[in-house]
Amino acid sequence: MEDPLIVNYSSPIGTLQARFNERGLFRLGLLSNMNENREPSGEHNDPRWTMLKDRLDDYFAGEGLDPNGMDLDLSSISDFSRDVYKELAKVPRGQVITYGDLAERAGHPGAARAVGRAMNSNPFLLLVPCHRVVARGSKGGYAMGGFAIGTEIKRILLSLEGSIDRIR
Repeated sequence: MEDPLIVNYSSPIGTLQARFNERGLFRLGLLSNMNENREPSGEHNDPRWTMLKDRLDDYFAGEGLDPNGMDLDLSSISDFSRDVYKELAKVPRGQVITYGDLAERAGHPGAARAVGRAMNSNPFLLLVPCHRVVARGSKGGYAMGGFAIGTEIKRILLSLEGSIDRIR
């Protein structure tokens, strides 16, 4: 087994760290929120990193972030989370979805709390857009809901995508 490729990316929400193994990207997260701080390694001209970097550049420039064609290592992801992540990938930039609606669309009606846990353990920040999952508001509409790396970053991402005005 080869050593993982680890690359940092400076973004408007802080430094992101991408970690690749022989199967593909296995972690993309905010460096300050990573369980273990790993030093960048490897060649920054690796085609896997180049593809991800180009897509991150596009995302922060106001475009969509399409994970299609990227090798993601899903070996540690449960079947439930895979169902949820696959369905969440269909929610476009500028839109939001509630935990309950996402559970239903993923074929798991009534599993809103489990969807929340899947969002909390999402290893692919931005590629699986967990920031687009919000709570149902008590008086209709949407409420912010939680976010593993903080609701302020969730608010920034939703603002960047033009959907913050949907949140009460």
